[in-house]
Amino acid sequence: MRWFPDMDVLGAWRGDALLYAADGTNISVQLRLDRPDANWRICIIENEVPLTSSCTPAFFGVAAARPDEPWTEIYAGAETLRILGRDGGARATVFNGARDGCD
Repeated sequence: MRWFPDMDVLGAWRGDALLYAADGTNISVQLRLDRPDANWRICIIENEVPLTSSCTPAFFGVAAARPDEPWTEIYAGAETLRILGRDGGARATVFNGARDGCD
């Protein structure tokens, strides 16, 4: 997953990932991390537009107590990135990767 400043939204970041599967079905995912108000959110991007129904509050670290709401936790290190999400169930890993040495 690569993150760059989003040229469409001041102060936002855009994440692009190409996930390779053993059976040859590759999946492309684009995310936008922005702060439209006092809080961060993360959204899936489709056709250059955020799917507002996909937007969830984003936290850098453990999410605030939100037992019935969806949320995203982001853990970023110098060499790693892990994104966890929850939408009505248990926490699930959205992305967990290490720097590939190409950047």
